[in-house]
Amino acid sequence: MIAGSRPNAVDWPSGFPIIRERNGCKRPTGADTEKDRNVTTTFIVLVTLGIIAALVAVTLLAKIALGLIKRPLEARIAYHYKAEEVLMKDLAANCFGLESAGIWQVRGNGGLVLTENELHFFMFLPRKEIRVPLDTITEITMTKSHLGKATIYTLLKVRFTEQGKPNSVAWYLTDPQAWKTRIEQLEVI
Repeated sequence: MIAGSRPNAVDWPSGFPIIRERNGCKRPTGADTEKDRNVTTTFIVLVTLGIIAALVAVTLLAKIALGLIKRPLEARIAYHYKAEEVLMKDLAANCFGLESAGIWQVRGNGGLVLTENELHFFMFLPRKEIRVPLDTITEITMTKSHLGKATIYTLLKVRFTEQGKPNSVAWYLTDPQAWKTRIEQLEVI
C-alpha cells in the first residue's frame, strides 16, 4: 500500500465487518455494528438487573434475620422487666461498643430497653448485656462515629461514669432523637 492512499477491501484481514463509505472505499466497522450495540445493551441491562436482585436479596435476608432475633430478645427482656416497666424499646438496636472495652470489640445487634432506672442493652450475639444506670449518665449526644467506627446514620451516644471512671456507649437506633428526648425527660442529667 502506498503511503497516503486509501485502503480497499483486500487490504483488510478477513473476518472484519466492512461497510461502504460514500466515495466507494471500504473500511472495518469494529464496535459500530448494530449487533455489537445490541450485545452491549443486553450486557448492561443484565448487570443492572443482577445488582437490583442482589440488593433485594440482601434486604430480605436482613429482615428475616431481624425477625429471627426478635422472639429471643423479647423473652430475655420479659425475664428482666414487666411490660409496664419498659418505657421504650428498640429490638433493632446496634451497639457500637463500650469505650472502656477498647476499639477491637465487635459491634452487636440486639434490643435496647429504657426503664425509669436504667438503659439495658441485650446483645444477641455474642450474648451479653450492657446496663447503664440513669443516675450515672453525664451526657447524651448524637454522633456519626464511636470508637473509630463511622456510619452515615445518627447514633445515640451516652456518656456515664462507671466505678468513678468516665465511660461511653453508642447505639444505632430507629429513632435516636426520641430516645435522647425521653431520657432527658427523666431528668437524669
